Amino acid sequence: MKYLRRPSRKKQFIKFLVPFLFVLGLLYFLGQLGESKPSEFTEYAIQVNKMIRASNETAEGFNELKIQAPTISRAELKARLIQYTKDCADVQEDCASLMVPEELRKIHPYLQLCFEMRGKGMEDYQPAIFNALKDEDLEVATSQVSKALRYLSLSDDAYVLFKENAEEFFREKGVDASLLELTSFDAELAFDKSGVLSFLQELKGIEALEIIHGVAIVELSTNPKQTSYDESSKTAILPEVEEFVVVVTVENQGNQIENNLLVEAILKSEIELEGQLKSVKINSLAPGARKTITIRGLKPTGSGVINLFTVTVGPLVGEKLITNNTREYKFVLK
Repeated sequence: MKYLRRPSRKKQFIKFLVPFLFVLGLLYFLGQLGESKPSEFTEYAIQVNKMIRASNETAEGFNELKIQAPTISRAELKARLIQYTKDCADVQEDCASLMVPEELRKIHPYLQLCFEMRGKGMEDYQPAIFNALKDEDLEVATSQVSKALRYLSLSDDAYVLFKENAEEFFREKGVDASLLELTSFDAELAFDKSGVLSFLQELKGIEALEIIHGVAIVELSTNPKQTSYDESSKTAILPEVEEFVVVVTVENQGNQIENNLLVEAILKSEIELEGQLKSVKINSLAPGARKTITIRGLKPTGSGVINLFTVTVGPLVGEKLITNNTREYKFVLK
């Protein structure tokens, strides 16, 4: 009679243990896989923060360079500005090639705009600075530098819009992600050309000047031109014409760029109780510069009636000498 051999307890245990360990290992692997793989939104935030860190490093270097600029060599200044321009272009390129989740495609353009303005600002800043170092008259270079700084300054606003919208989206989706703050370029003088001019003067080694505001009317002529002048009554004699034109030259006699200068002209006569008014605006006038403007549309009274033409520029806030802001011209048409 044969007896069946019972399997040993050891073998039974192994049969049970192997599939158990297999299932346990599979569950662990799947769990680890799920934990290690971030969501597409988290991955997007990680990549954005990498670009922000790179852009912040450039901004910090640029801000430090602005302080050092008057004391370092021109070669070092140029080399560092070229490097910062390249760094901005690299971040801009990284942003353009970033994989953007479908639901963030409406928000992402704010980030692109931020880096595009930083790239454009740095691209324009370097040649503008070296124009200032070459040019004797700083009006053009001041405008160029101011425009470049404006791009750098406005890039911050674009990033604020991006960050606010992106983080609100993350909260709504329950995504555990946050975005870094953006370091601003030192561009607080972007909209103040007088501040930019002071920086350029310092960069060129020009001593800081006492701030002086002063504008004046330095020339005045008419068309038609006067045919004679009555010294006793101080009255010019002009021929009668259909159109009367006055040409006025304004000079900036201070040491600051003056913006939005208002020039007002009034024409009166012995028989006109209300004067005729014309105004012209000069957008910008650099120190020592002159601007000639033409005033048309005034209708003087003829037939020997005395007319008085008065033209005024300013006065400016803080202007000490204002006696040369106005010029009068008395005439008759005959």
